Amino acid sequence: MPRGYQQSPHTRLINRFVADFKRLMLYIRTDQILVFLAKKYTLKDLALELNISISTVSKALNNSPEISEDTQKKVLALAQLYHYRPNSTALRLRESRSNHIGVVLPDLVHHFFTTVFKGIEEYANARGFNVSVCFSDDNTQKEKDAIDLLLDSGVDGIILSLAGQTQQLAAWSHLQEVAAQGTHLVMFDRVTDHVPGDQVMIDDMHSAYKATQRLIDLGCTRIALLTTESYLSVNQDRQSGYIKALKESNLTYEAQRVLALPKSEVDPASLRTFFAECPVDAVLCVNELIAVQAMHVVTALGKRIPEDVAFVGYNNGMLSMYSYPSLTVVDQQGYLMGEKSAEVLIDKICSKTPLDISKYVIPTTLVERNSTPNTRK
Repeated sequence: MPRGYQQSPHTRLINRFVADFKRLMLYIRTDQILVFLAKKYTLKDLALELNISISTVSKALNNSPEISEDTQKKVLALAQLYHYRPNSTALRLRESRSNHIGVVLPDLVHHFFTTVFKGIEEYANARGFNVSVCFSDDNTQKEKDAIDLLLDSGVDGIILSLAGQTQQLAAWSHLQEVAAQGTHLVMFDRVTDHVPGDQVMIDDMHSAYKATQRLIDLGCTRIALLTTESYLSVNQDRQSGYIKALKESNLTYEAQRVLALPKSEVDPASLRTFFAECPVDAVLCVNELIAVQAMHVVTALGKRIPEDVAFVGYNNGMLSMYSYPSLTVVDQQGYLMGEKSAEVLIDKICSKTPLDISKYVIPTTLVERNSTPNTRK
């Protein structure tokens, strides 16, 4: 610096700022700064910071008259501070239509889900819509990734049956955010009231009640329930219906007659132990896969079906029809459920005015075959 040179006030201010910033950097980890700069803030982040709902944040950002001026100012200020940017895909969906819908299924192992998808696809195609399908494998992160993939592909709306882990953890935020940004959601079979979206389902409690009551009418008094994970809403409702039927017929509900099996794989050893230690004369199974395997175990133990033990399952697929003996089932009407789900979603997409969120209950039927006796025992 030349002798006699004096820094201008402006230059001194800049130099002081640089020096202060360098000192500050000594106390802040570099990786923390990078995380802050890289983080993409979502509606959920804003909602948590302000202790309000995701829906309120979304409405505030869209200048909804439902939201007070004070709340709108707070939301907008925080959004600016965090450099929040709305989901570009969701914005595009509100501005145009692709005639393309997405479906997220928990798995493709169960005949029920393939039947539902067939109903969705055939109905959607008839109305000029294409369908893309993804699978969550009952995993919340995979469910979220599947939804993001479908949204990025430009779908007009999504039909899904909730992943088991999503229900287990009550992890609704990714779905709440999608709905808050204007994407139409229709849930079928596994549903929740915690996410704003239409619901298409059967009355699981009533269907299990009627199936159990039919077994009681046939003279069965020691009725077992074979179920899977208790956190699945459909299993909770079916167990409630089973218990209700027993109590109304003055039959004692015994917890040892309920066996919860892992959904991923049925262990024959567990079934053998259960039937060897727990005398039963009838079994209600929450799906046909469990029912067919349980019938095989019971037969191997020397029991006759239906003379000694009667069986009722759920769904109405090939397994039920061609098992030996053929399986009596609660027909969940999967194809109709798929058709209705697609109808509800496409009607919302095509409507020029907003339609209210609704619940639709598909009626079930009991299809009696050879795993239950024709007359009272």
